[in-house]
Amino acid sequence: IEDIMVDWHQDRMAYAILSFGGLLGLGDKWFILPLDLLSLNTAEQHFVFAAEPERLQDAPGFDANDLPDTADSTWDETIREYWEQNQ
Repeated sequence: IEDIMVDWHQDRMAYAILSFGGLLGLGDKWFILPLDLLSLNTAEQHFVFAAEPERLQDAPGFDANDLPDTADSTWDETIREYWEQNQ
């Protein structure tokens, strides 16, 4: 997990930004995951995202240097639709 996104309108943490792919941090694709897809392993103090790599590879993602414009209220529609259909 690279970062956590906060939904200031709803006063909640909304998304985790996960990097995946690439080699040694180069060529990584960034994915924005709804936090409800993650579970917290309190014993080992980490999040768990249970998904096949293919599912993540097919998910909408972003280049770390070209993140979406979150000022646009519809920026996350594709993300939400993908994860709702692929749960």
